[in-house]
Amino acid sequence: MQETSRTVEALPRAVGWIDILTVFVDPERAFHRVLKQGTWFPAYLVSALLATGVAAWMMQNSMSVFEQGLAQAATAQAEQMRAFMFTMTKVAPIIGGILGPLIAGALMALVYGALGLFIGSSGPSGSFRSYFTLACFARLPQVVAQALGVGGMILFHLQTPLIFSPVVLFPNLAPQSLAYSLLSTLDVFMIWSIILATVGLAVIHGRKVREVVAAGVVLYLLSLSLSVSLSLIAAAFSV
Repeated sequence: MQETSRTVEALPRAVGWIDILTVFVDPERAFHRVLKQGTWFPAYLVSALLATGVAAWMMQNSMSVFEQGLAQAATAQAEQMRAFMFTMTKVAPIIGGILGPLIAGALMALVYGALGLFIGSSGPSGSFRSYFTLACFARLPQVVAQALGVGGMILFHLQTPLIFSPVVLFPNLAPQSLAYSLLSTLDVFMIWSIILATVGLAVIHGRKVREVVAAGVVLYLLSLSLSVSLSLIAAAFSV
């Protein structure tokens, strides 16, 4: 009996780790478990580790390019700059990896809460913890996409990370164009994240998935407008 009791107590702690994988194949079942218990930490930790690894490699890559420029100037100022950049390559990825998923999760939890008012609820309304847990799990496909993008960049010796959108089929499109910005937002992993968020919102509010599709459309349009705006701003400054 005592052994059974320990197993039952340990099960809730293991649920979040198991459902990191389950959420990709059976999201509704996974969300019924993790959202009920608010087990956000496993998904956050995976996101933080992947984000830290991606940021560390990108910073290291930038540092190697920066080193080539500093090699021309053997001055005390150049040495100080080199030391500063070396410190940043160690510290910035860790800080960004820890804080980035927390900030993104908190912001998306607020968005989900606002959408929850629009959806309504046939049961208890969602808490900030449940929305935050949903945000951590729903972001996993996008975090995986970033890791795959950088991995592909290293493997195929590319100048920029791999992207998973139809824009790769149109190499002649100018990055400053609206068509390029729109196509680049049709990211498979971003759409996957929105589908997970839609399923999770349905679970939180006790609705059928088809009843909250409108919320998924709103999420997609918000993501689309934000991505297009950022792409156009970046393109304007790069001219």
